[in-house]
Amino acid sequence: MEPLLTAANVLYVCAYFVRSTLRLRLLSLGGTSCLIAYFMTLPQPLMQAVYWNLLYVVINAVWIGRLLKAEDGSRKAGGPEYRRSSALSGG
Repeated sequence: MEPLLTAANVLYVCAYFVRSTLRLRLLSLGGTSCLIAYFMTLPQPLMQAVYWNLLYVVINAVWIGRLLKAEDGSRKAGGPEYRRSSALSGG
């Protein structure tokens, strides 16, 4: 199960190199999910680590939802937030 630990850390490192907050949160969510799977599959699961990581999943999921909602609102309105984020993300 060591590949899960490696995958989590690679996703976290990749998150440091993205400009988009949404992409950062998505990469973080992926890394956290790998850690949960890793801690759950140990011979004696580290439940405290699992619970903390579940909290991080909830926090990131809420923020991802808020970012998507704000981005959708800006896109529909054609507001400056959307134009600015599109220019930075290349989209």
